[in-house]
Parts: sequence; C-alpha cells; structure tokens
Amino acid sequence: SGFQSELSRRFDNPPPSETKSGEGFYGLNRLITLTPGGESFTVDRDSDLGASALLIVTPEPGTTPADIAHILAARTNGERPTLIILPKWTVGHQPFTRNRVERTGFVPLGAVDAMLPYRTASVGRSPPGPLRVAADMPIAPLPDAHLPVQTFTGDGLRPLITTAEGGTVLAQVTGVKVYILADPDLMNNQALKNETRAFAALSILAALNPDDPGYVGFDTTLHYRPGERNLVKLMFTPPFLAVTIAMLAAVLLALLAGVARFGPITREPRSVAPGKAALADNIAALTRLAGKTHLAGARYADWVRDWTAQALRAPTTDAQEREAFLDRQSGETRPRFTDLARRARQARTNAELLDAARDLDTWRREMTE
Repeated sequence: SGFQSELSRRFDNPPPSETKSGEGFYGLNRLITLTPGGESFTVDRDSDLGASALLIVTPEPGTTPADIAHILAARTNGERPTLIILPKWTVGHQPFTRNRVERTGFVPLGAVDAMLPYRTASVGRSPPGPLRVAADMPIAPLPDAHLPVQTFTGDGLRPLITTAEGGTVLAQVTGVKVYILADPDLMNNQALKNETRAFAALSILAALNPDDPGYVGFDTTLHYRPGERNLVKLMFTPPFLAVTIAMLAAVLLALLAGVARFGPITREPRSVAPGKAALADNIAALTRLAGKTHLAGARYADWVRDWTAQALRAPTTDAQEREAFLDRQSGETRPRFTDLARRARQARTNAELLDAARDLDTWRREMTE
C-alpha cells in the first residue's frame, strides 16, 4: 500500500511513449524510428535530459509545475527544444483486454492548469472545426478536428496552431525553445490511424527542431517520479530503514524465544506454602529449629488422656482422676497410661519423644477399639 503508486506505474501503466492504446504515443515513437533519417529514444534518467534532440514531455494528472520546471532546467532553461504535450482524456481499461481502453471523459481543466509551470496560462476547450497553422511554420496542412479541441491562452506565448475561434492549440513560449501542445489528439495513437494526421505530426516535430529533424527523445522521468510520502514508505526507505530492520529482528527473536520454550512458565515457589498441612509443617520446623521439640511431649500426653477418657466416657473431668481411671481400664496386659505419659513428659531428645509418642498412640488405638 505504501508503494502502490510507484508499483502501478512500473508494472500496470507503462509511460505514454510505450502505451499502445489510443491515448498513448507508442505509434509516434515507432513512426519516428521507421522514418528514413529518424531516430527516437527514451529518457529515463535525469542525466540524459540535456540531450540536443527534441524532447517530448508528456505530463500526467498529478504532475506538478516543479516537476516540469526540473526538466526545463536540465534542458538549459529552454535553450534546447522541448515539447510539452498536455493530457486531455481520462480512460478506463476494457475488461479482458490488455492494450485496449475506452474514454471515460476529459481530464479536469483545473488539473491541467495546475501542472503548467507558466501560471499565466489557462486551458479551455473549443468545439470541433478547422485548425490553422501560422504562416511562418513549415507544417503540413492539418485535417479538421472531429472532437472538441483542447486549447489554452496566456501571456508570453506565440501561437503556432490555432482554432477558427482563436484558441491556441500549439504555442511557443516567447524567448525560449519550449513548445506547448494543448491537444494530444494531433499526435497520439488515435490520431496516427489517419495517414494525413500522421504526416502532419511528423512535420510538426521537424518544424520544432529544424537543426536536427527526426532526432526525438521521449521523457519517462515524470512517469516514474516518486509518489506521495506516507508512513509505510518512510519505514522502508533510508534513513529509517535501519530502524525498521532492527524492529523486525527484535520481533523475530521474540517469536523464536516463544517457540523454543516448552511447557508452562516456571515460577518461583512461595516462601510459605498454603494449607493446614503446610502450616503444621512450618510450625514443626520452627519448633525444631528453636530446639523446643521435647516440650511437645507433655501436651501430646494430655491430649491422648483427654481424648481417650472422653471416648471411654470417664465419669470425671479432673486430670488426676482421669489418669487413675485410664490406668484401671488398661488392665494387666497393657502398659499403664501414667507410665507412658511420664516418658513423654520427661523426653529430652527427638528420638525419646518419638518413641514415647508412638507408644502413646498405639495404646490409644488399643483402648478405643
């Protein structure tokens, strides 16, 4: 989208000198080459604009006065013959054809006025009719125009071809060898279908460059000029091209990093795990770290006493009476509760506490089965 105008001119729309449809000038280009003593060439570089041949410039809608002024400056400001042929028709391609178009209307007069480097000139149109040639111009007789004739008026112009109503069709800019042809129908492919018009077109070109008639160049620099600036084009042209390449490389590296990673993202574990089990583990770890593990023996013995007494429906809530009750319930085959509780309360190492707690738990299970 950023280079659409340039790509369209390069591949879809050839320059007028190579266009084979009715509004182009391919026929004139070939006719000059096939004429004995004639030679035509294409100018596609600014460095070639200064050739001594007659240069035919074919501006298109969108051409600016600065574009034409640039060409005239390369032509030593008009000291070398230059013919500017203004556009007239708007066309549209016929479907399923390549080199055939149909006219859709006229180029707006305002658009034609806007491309002229001479601000005093103004373009108009006259009805069909006969064309008159200046007496001092060795131009072959011109047939009558059968279509509306595009003309222009302005100061500092010497008319060479005019209409019956006085409108100027071809004129020379006073003091320089710059010629303006307002109506392209005198030289385009459509005009060359008629032998009389073809001979008249060649005689006009010879009259404009009498020192070297038949040596003609066709300018294409206007056709291949840079299009309008836009953000996309700015990104992909120097000096910002380096920034765009760096950004694309960063995106590519990010994509490669994402593709190379497998599985979910590894996150740093929590300092304190959630849940009751984790809370108990944390308390036990802190107790062990503080060296107070053996103090849990007395609490565990009290818990076993109260839990077992409640399960056996002891008749009292007093601690000593409950212990005496549990000793009586133990019988002669099981160890006494008070002996097991004493071991838990008197434990001073983790190993002693673990053995006493295991025996208390075994006794509790046996008493409540």
